Amino acid sequence: MLARPVTTRPRADDAELSFRARDSALLSGEWTDAQRHFFVLEPPGPPPPPADMDAIRAARQPVARPAPPPPDNAIAFDYRGEMLTYREGGRTATVICTFGDPPRLLPRTLNGWTLPDGAGWVPIAPDEREAVVKRILDICRHRHGMSRIERED
Repeated sequence: MLARPVTTRPRADDAELSFRARDSALLSGEWTDAQRHFFVLEPPGPPPPPADMDAIRAARQPVARPAPPPPDNAIAFDYRGEMLTYREGGRTATVICTFGDPPRLLPRTLNGWTLPDGAGWVPIAPDEREAVVKRILDICRHRHGMSRIERED
């Protein structure tokens, strides 16, 4: 093994000698003849700089993520109380649904919105009630497998 890398010729193959770069703690390069009978080894390169442990620790710190908001247009079921709770735009509304065969939704029991953070309650206008009932029925049919749900007026 040499004490220093070869500097008298380019680190490339030619007809007489072959060079292979080696990046290890033991050697940095290897010269050999065409028959690979004789080898000249170059010493290892300088050691890499020490790792920045502060940067490694900082990269491993957990990233605080805000809690995901509850899904919009979601329905929660209360089978014992025969009630659906519909969430839309942060506000909620409840409506009675009997879970027999077939399930029946009672739109007349849909009265108002409970506002977020306990801000109160507001009634649902009649035209808005029809749109909300339609959305509830669609969600029940398509997302919750209640294809036979009926509207009971």
